Amino acid sequence: MSNLREVIPGPKDTTLPAYILLSVRRNSATKPSLEGQVIQMSHLSDRNRLDSRKSVRNLPANSLLVSLLDLLLIQEGETVECDVCDSSEESSANVRCRECSEYLCELHAEAHKRARDTKQHVLLSFEHLKTMSLRELNRPTYCTTHTDERLALFCDTCNASICRNCALTGHRAHHTQFLEDAYSKLRPRLSKVLEQTRSVCVKVENAIPVLDWMQARVNLKADGVLRDIEDCFNSKIKALEQRKSELRAVVELVRVNRKTSLEIQRRRLEASRDTLRVSCRFVKRVLEEDASYAHYATTTAEGQGLQEAHINQPARFTVVTRDRKGIPIVCENSDVRVQIEAPDGTLNEAEVTAQNGGKHSISYTPSASGQHLIHVSIRSCLMNESPFAVTVPHKTRDYENMNHPQLVIGGLGRTWAIKRSTRCNSRHGQQNRCLRPK
Repeated sequence: MSNLREVIPGPKDTTLPAYILLSVRRNSATKPSLEGQVIQMSHLSDRNRLDSRKSVRNLPANSLLVSLLDLLLIQEGETVECDVCDSSEESSANVRCRECSEYLCELHAEAHKRARDTKQHVLLSFEHLKTMSLRELNRPTYCTTHTDERLALFCDTCNASICRNCALTGHRAHHTQFLEDAYSKLRPRLSKVLEQTRSVCVKVENAIPVLDWMQARVNLKADGVLRDIEDCFNSKIKALEQRKSELRAVVELVRVNRKTSLEIQRRRLEASRDTLRVSCRFVKRVLEEDASYAHYATTTAEGQGLQEAHINQPARFTVVTRDRKGIPIVCENSDVRVQIEAPDGTLNEAEVTAQNGGKHSISYTPSASGQHLIHVSIRSCLMNESPFAVTVPHKTRDYENMNHPQLVIGGLGRTWAIKRSTRCNSRHGQQNRCLRPK
C-alpha cells in the first residue's frame, strides 16, 4: 500500500459517472425527454484513457474511496499519516478535527488548539473515530484552484463543481446552484439512464451466442480453404525444392564473395577507426593540459635492443621523451608503454624504468626465435617508426664447451672396424671408420 501511494497519491476516480452526468445535463438542456434516445459514450474511453502514470495522477480524487481507506486503517489500528506534515516526514496522526476533517499529529494538534481560527474546533481521538460511520468520516473535496476552499457549488454553464471563490471570480455571470440541489435534480435522470443501459446490456448478452455461431461457420469455411491450399501446393513442392537448392547454391556463392569483400572493407574501416581514436585521445589530452607534455612524434628510441636480441637474454634500449619542440621532458612511466609482439602474435609488456632527463630504460627478454615487433606508445599514441622489427636468431651450440654427446641412439657408438685408405687419406696418415655388419 505504501509503494502504491508513492506512485499514485490517493485513490483516483477511474469510473465514468462525471462524464455521464455531463451527458445527461447536455441532453436535458436540448431534449427534455430521454425516451428512445441512445447515449453515445464511445468517446468516453478516449477521455478517460490511462496511458501513463501522469494520466493517473491527473484523475480526480475519489472521496468515497479515501474515506473507506481511512475507515479501514482506523478499524485495523493502522497508522494514518498527518495531513499537515510533509510526506517525507511520515508523521502519524492521533486525532482528527471534526470541523476541518483533517488528521493531525501531536505537534499540529497543539498548534490547532492555539490558533485563533481553529481553537474552538473539536479534536476527536482514534478510539472515538472507531465508533463513527463512514458518512461522518467523509473527507470534503477541495477546489483545485483555491486549495483551501471546499467544493460547494455546481456551475450549470461550465458543468463543473466550483467553490465559493470561483463563483465570485470566474463564474460570476454563470448559473450556479448547490451540489445537493444539483444531485437531487439529476438523480431521477441518472436512474432512467441506468435502466436504459441495462436494457442495452441484455441485448448485447443475447447477441453473444449469435457471434459464437458465426465464428464457428467462419472456422469451418477457413478449414476447407486451407485444405484446398494444401492440396494445390503439395503438387508444386517437389519442383520448388529443386529450384530452391539451385538458388541456395547461387546465394551461397554470392554470400562468400560479398563476405570476403566486406571483410576487407571492415578491416580498412577498423584501421581508420583506430587511427581516429588515437588522434582524438591525443587532441583531447592536448586541450586538457596546458603544460608541456611528451609528444609521440618527437620522441626517439635508441639502443642495441632495437637492432638485435637473443633468446633468454635481456635486451635493452632507451626511449627519450620529448615535447613538441624536441626538447627532452620528464614524464610518468605510465605515459610510456612498450609491448613486444612475438612471432606467434602474443603481446608481452616490457619493463620500463624512468631515468633522468626524460630517458626511460626498456628491457625485454625474448623466449622464441623469429621476428619480434616492438610497439612503443607515448600516451596511447604510437611514436614514429613504431613498431620496430627485431629478428631473434636461433640458439647456436657451443661446440667448444661440449663434452658429452647431444644425441644418443642405442648408447655410445663403438668402433667395429678400422680401415686404412690406400688412396686419398693414406698419405696424410688419417684413419676412416666404417660400419661393417657382423
